Amino acid sequence: MADNIFNSSATTGTNGGTAFNLSGLADPTAMTVDPAKQTVAGQLSSVMGADSPLIQRARSRAMDAAASRGLANSSMAIGAADAAAYDVAMPIAQQDAQTYNTVAKTNTDTQNQFSLNKNAQAYDLQKAGVAQDFTQQNMATQQANTLQTMGVQQQYTQANAAQAQQYTLQNMSVDQQNTLAKMAAQQGMNLQTMNQQQINDLAKMATAQGYNMQTAAQAQQYTLQNMSVEQQNQLSTMAAQQGYNLQTMSQQQINDLAKMAQSQTNNLQTLSTQYGFDVARMDAQTRNTLTTMTADQQNTLAKMAVSQGYNLQNMSVQQVNTLAQMAQSQSNNLQTLSTQYGFDLGKMDAQTRNTLTTMSADQQNALAKMAVSQGYNLQNMSVQQVNDLQKMQVAQTNNLQTLSTQYGFEVNKMNIDQQNALQTMSVQQQNTVANMAQQQGYNLQTMGAQQINDLGKMAQAQTNNLQTLSTQYGFDLGRVDAQTQATLQTMSVDQQNNLAKMAVSQGYNMQTMNAQQFNDLQKMQVAQQNNLQTLGTQYGFDVAKMDKQAANTIAQMGVEQQNTLAKMAAQQGMTLDQMAAQSGYDINKLKVQTAAAMDVAQIEASYKNLTQGSAAATSIMGKMQDSLNALSANKDIVDPAVRDQMAADIKANAADALNLVGALAGNVDLTTYIAKVFP
Repeated sequence: MADNIFNSSATTGTNGGTAFNLSGLADPTAMTVDPAKQTVAGQLSSVMGADSPLIQRARSRAMDAAASRGLANSSMAIGAADAAAYDVAMPIAQQDAQTYNTVAKTNTDTQNQFSLNKNAQAYDLQKAGVAQDFTQQNMATQQANTLQTMGVQQQYTQANAAQAQQYTLQNMSVDQQNTLAKMAAQQGMNLQTMNQQQINDLAKMATAQGYNMQTAAQAQQYTLQNMSVEQQNQLSTMAAQQGYNLQTMSQQQINDLAKMAQSQTNNLQTLSTQYGFDVARMDAQTRNTLTTMTADQQNTLAKMAVSQGYNLQNMSVQQVNTLAQMAQSQSNNLQTLSTQYGFDLGKMDAQTRNTLTTMSADQQNALAKMAVSQGYNLQNMSVQQVNDLQKMQVAQTNNLQTLSTQYGFEVNKMNIDQQNALQTMSVQQQNTVANMAQQQGYNLQTMGAQQINDLGKMAQAQTNNLQTLSTQYGFDLGRVDAQTQATLQTMSVDQQNNLAKMAVSQGYNMQTMNAQQFNDLQKMQVAQQNNLQTLGTQYGFDVAKMDKQAANTIAQMGVEQQNTLAKMAAQQGMTLDQMAAQSGYDINKLKVQTAAAMDVAQIEASYKNLTQGSAAATSIMGKMQDSLNALSANKDIVDPAVRDQMAADIKANAADALNLVGALAGNVDLTTYIAKVFP
């Protein structure tokens, strides 16, 4: 019989509860008869078979009685003995059988009663258990359903709250979030630890200040949902570049970013027309990379690509990124230069800044130095001025290469300081410095940066002096022949002054002189200087020891003037040096004396020339008359037109001859005489 009435084999009802389990109840106990113990026959056999002393005595007495009657050892005696034994055994067997039967019956009744009571108790307990289990299961199910409903509701509420909280915060602009955070802080709270209700309360306050969270959230979602995948990717990249996340950006921020993206896309289309590439044929990654750049960055990259012989349409994203890194490096260098040369990039014209950003660091450095050397500040320069300066820079770089061939030096073997010193000079200054270096026996390649700078200063001084002379003598240096300018700028200040005076004294204007005239004047100057040295040797004076102003003035005189002055000084028993000292170095007095002497000489020469010219003219006129007479006498020429043409040719030849004679005689016009004598 089972001990546990709630057997594990219990079944479950259709409603999910526990059903009654009858397998654990006790069955009724049936009384069974033990024949050996509970029947008279069984007990009698047991008593008779035991051969106990009682049975032996009964047999013995019956045998004794039979023997007393003379029946010893007879069948009757034996029967009487057995009968006596049975008589003795029967009551014992009946009593024992009754005893065993009574005990067995009592035990059976007791067991059945106990089982009956136990079954009734078990039934009641199981009935109560089933009812309790059903109730518990119903309670558990109901509780689970309630908990689940509560959980779902709570999760839904929490999700809605979190979503609403997140929605509220994420869809606020930075200013709105800052405002809400300040409002929370003023109330001793933190936005991260606030519940939805608290945030909503603050949001209502924010709404009263002009913010609408829900509308902003819906508008944000609408904006993003209506974008293409490429536009969303572009916006996401742009947001990341600026340290934002699209999920946390406000509608206004997304709209602003979208406007920027559209502007950059439009700018890329404009650049495609300007630089001849097709955006649609670009690699997708390349196009996406470019569209996430600002318009300034796109412009810079397009210019850099063209300057390096690329077309953006055919460039890979790696090449674009490399170009962008170069642009960033150049932009960083520009920031460094702004500190070094004191200009503000933020205040610079956008086009100017973009143009500078497309230049290499070396070009930027050279341009900044050039700007400073010319008194400019990059911050205030227009893009046209920067472009002009860049053209000058390129021209200077190219010119330097030309000069290296012309004067035998290698630019790439110069150190950076030497190169910078030359590259900040104008082409004219470079030419001047190279020429001056050669005149002084130097080679630019072996000169130090300081020496080059010193030559540059000398060249600048000579340029400034030319500007002064242009004002003094009334010519425009900008209109002077370029080759003439170059030659003038290689001269010392004294040489420039002397040459200018010589030009004026001979009726020239430096502005209108061509290179040939200038060279002739320069040769005259050299001849005069050399002649002065010769006169110094001839008449015993030292040009180097003469007063500088006197020496310069005498050097400006023609060779003939110098000779005349030297002769005059010799005639008076003085050297030029002594004559200059006697006159107190009065250059005007020396000029007057020299001019007077030369005028006398010129009068004499003119008289001589006129006399000689007169004789020559008379001879020419006579020959012309003879030719005309011969033509008139020639009967073979019958055509009047031919005769007239031949006469005209004779007169023209005579006129040419008279012009030459007149020029030699002192610019005398003799051709008019032909017209008067031979009309």
